[in-house]
Amino acid sequence: MRLSKIIGSTMLFMSLVMVSCSDGTDGMDGTNGLNGINGTDGKNGVDGTNGEDGQNGSNGVGYDELAKYGQITVDMEGVRPDGEAYQDSAIYRYTAVEASTIPKFNSVSVSDNITSFKIRRFLSTPDEPLQTSFFQLDMEIQDLGGASQQFGFLHLYTLGYTVIGQDHKFFYLDGEDFVLIDDSIIQDFDFDDTSNHLTYNFSVTLPAGQNSSGNEVTFSGTVDVTVLEEVEVP
Repeated sequence: MRLSKIIGSTMLFMSLVMVSCSDGTDGMDGTNGLNGINGTDGKNGVDGTNGEDGQNGSNGVGYDELAKYGQITVDMEGVRPDGEAYQDSAIYRYTAVEASTIPKFNSVSVSDNITSFKIRRFLSTPDEPLQTSFFQLDMEIQDLGGASQQFGFLHLYTLGYTVIGQDHKFFYLDGEDFVLIDDSIIQDFDFDDTSNHLTYNFSVTLPAGQNSSGNEVTFSGTVDVTVLEEVEVP
């Protein structure tokens, strides 16, 4: 009898425990929390390596014909008409290829043991009257390559070059003179009569009265050209 009461009490207790352990109904959602503070920006990455240069474009139509006979590189130094000193440089690359101009602008000829070179190069493609800036050097040499080789006069003629200063002022520089050639005028002269390749360095100072600046101007540079020889008609 007592045992039955104990068992009954135990089962009643377990039932109460099970009832008390069952899930209740869910409560309402809580309010959202505040946004967190933004993080610090990361460091910039390392720059990538530069890509390879693209291929050079093709020369324009006619360029090769006008530039294939070589060029005159010119450095110039003097004083502007307003008294300011200047230095400038230019490369005269272009040759007129019309037949009637070649004897005057890109030729070698021999007469009575005197060799004459006539060289004119334009700053841009020749197109008169708009593109007429040129630099010309003519000379005569007696007994070229022989034991009695002797230089004569050098004719320097330049026209239509525009000197532009860093102060954005400009003036036109023209000049012409005949000078007797000595070792200070022409250096490293070389002429290959098989290929007609002519090279030399030059330095010429024109007096104030022989150029448009009204002051002395010195032209120096390098001639590197191929000259042509005319076939004489019998």
